[in-house]
Amino acid sequence: MSRRKEDRDDAILKHLGQYGLSLRPVVARCFFGGGNPGNVLQRLVKAGKIVAHDQLPQKRSYYQLSPSEAATRIFPASRADVLDGANLDRRLAILWFCTMGKQQRQGLLPQDVFAMLQRNMPNAPHCIEQPDRGKQRLLRMKVVSSDWQPTDVVDWVRKTIQEDRHHAVHREWLESRQYGYAILVDDPSANGDRAKAILKEVKKSGLYRKNHVPVEFAPSATTLAIALKSLAKK
Repeated sequence: MSRRKEDRDDAILKHLGQYGLSLRPVVARCFFGGGNPGNVLQRLVKAGKIVAHDQLPQKRSYYQLSPSEAATRIFPASRADVLDGANLDRRLAILWFCTMGKQQRQGLLPQDVFAMLQRNMPNAPHCIEQPDRGKQRLLRMKVVSSDWQPTDVVDWVRKTIQEDRHHAVHREWLESRQYGYAILVDDPSANGDRAKAILKEVKKSGLYRKNHVPVEFAPSATTLAIALKSLAKK
């Protein structure tokens, strides 16, 4: 195998460990320029490095590191756990938000966030985006469940900002707009009506003027087909 292909394999395996799962369209976009990654994924499955789980609607599969590969790469054992229900939906949303939007982002492990903020936040997933060359912004991601109303989202953002401002390093990042709160919305409508309603409420609250609060559609297992269909139209 050529060095280039070895490097690509390594990058794919790191990607799977970072997010806890991935999808064929995501791997295609991130590592194959939109080309077909099927042969490479099959080879990695046969080599025992990754596992394919056909638990998504319409016979789609998601891919994970095998337990042995996760251990070899010193990722948490949970990154190889079989996912379902809310855990699957949460990881799918984070994966999509970070890799499939207009703004490319990089998901972080809890220890990465601790190193940056000097604060342990294991239950708050984070990612980094680079809005401008040479700059970066840290985003705390909130996956919004279907029972949350737009006003509930505003209340959560306002409360979380108040809590974070009590921490010196966090407050400094907020004031320099190097920190934001990303709202990941599972939206069953083809037009993104729910995400639009939440964004409208966030802007109405005034929080959007002083803080970076992106609101984007990020699918669950049940709305993944909508997301993939929207990609095909682009």
